[in-house]
Formats: sequence, structure tokens, C-alpha cells
Amino acid sequence: KESPRRLTFLFVGFSDEETGLRGSRAYVKALNKEEKSSITAMVNIDCLGLGPTKIEVNLSNKQLVYAAWIMAQKLKLQIAGVNFGRVGMSDARSFRDIKVPTLDFHSVTQETLPIVNGRRDTAAALRMEDYVDSYRLIGAYLAYLDETWGKQAVPPSQ
Repeated sequence: KESPRRLTFLFVGFSDEETGLRGSRAYVKALNKEEKSSITAMVNIDCLGLGPTKIEVNLSNKQLVYAAWIMAQKLKLQIAGVNFGRVGMSDARSFRDIKVPTLDFHSVTQETLPIVNGRRDTAAALRMEDYVDSYRLIGAYLAYLDETWGKQAVPPSQ
């Protein structure tokens, strides 16, 4: 059944993440006060397909993390917490700095980090099944957020 979305999703590609989050910082800096206050969440999608889907847990909003876990369980897809503090940087930081709730989807681990932006960062490094599973999860996750974001209770502490 097709129905209009409750939320507006804006997809933005940022550059220069590796040189200090320059793209996302410039984007956030260019937003006026009204635009900043209209952003209710930022879902960062980065480096998918190097393995099963991961999410940043420590820095991400607990409700967004919980929603990702719910959708992974519902779709019977693998998901694990791997924090960027140990493996890299995230454009979500620019949004956390202005108090926007964030969540990072990625597939980076300490083992796969050397592939990112290196000579082995080619299509051959892509694990297509993991890549497709990540996008299935993210698509369902965004639809779930559209139905629930701003309405759901904070998940119980674990």
C-alpha cells in the first residue's frame, strides 16, 4: 500500500570527511536557525558492503539505535555495534555538534578499515550479499522511523 510519508527525508552526499569532516561541517554551518531546528535526526550511511551491517552505538541516539535493532530483528538480518571511535570518523559528528540525534550505519571494523580509501578500495572488496542486506535494512529502517520517530518511548536500559 502506498501512502505519503509523514517525515521529509533529505539525502546529502558529503565530501572531505577524511580531511576533518569539511563537507558536513560546511553544510551545517550554512544552515540557518530555522533549518537547523527542523532537522529531527541524521542517519549517516557510510562504507557499506565490507561485511555485515554495523552501527555506531556509543555516540548514537539510543532511540535510533533501538529502532535499528528492532528492524534488524524483524528482517532477520545481522547487525552489530562497532564504534567509530575505534575505526574512523563520521559526518554525523557535525550534526551531533548542533544537538541533532544521529545514527551511523557502516560495515567498518579494525580489520576492514585499511581497505577504506586505500588501493584495495575497489569493487572487489565489496561483499554484495552484505551490501544488499544493509540497504534492505536501511530502507525498512527509514520507513519505520517515518511511522514512529518522535512517537516512541525511550528503549529500556540494557
